[in-house]
Amino acid sequence: MPPAGGDGPRDALLPARVEVARYLESYRTWERRQLAAPADRGTQAGFEDAAYTLSVLMGRRCGREAVVAAENYLHACPTQHVCAAPPAPVVGGRTAQHAA
Repeated sequence: MPPAGGDGPRDALLPARVEVARYLESYRTWERRQLAAPADRGTQAGFEDAAYTLSVLMGRRCGREAVVAAENYLHACPTQHVCAAPPAPVVGGRTAQHAA
């Protein structure tokens, strides 16, 4: 049972952005295939698998919720220096920008 005020899986740690982007792209690829060939059982199975995988990855109950959560997650810029420029490399004990 989630803690009071918590949202269960939504409060859990989220996977790496690279993984979310990869599975979201897989979902979108299968979605396009499904729209192009709705009667194809193999395509339907691939689409359902991609939706399920993304749902589990994002801790959501359905594929549509997982897609929205993944898109929001990928477009958010957390305050933990994820969007900041990486530190300058160290060269000879000094940062590269000061080594020259």
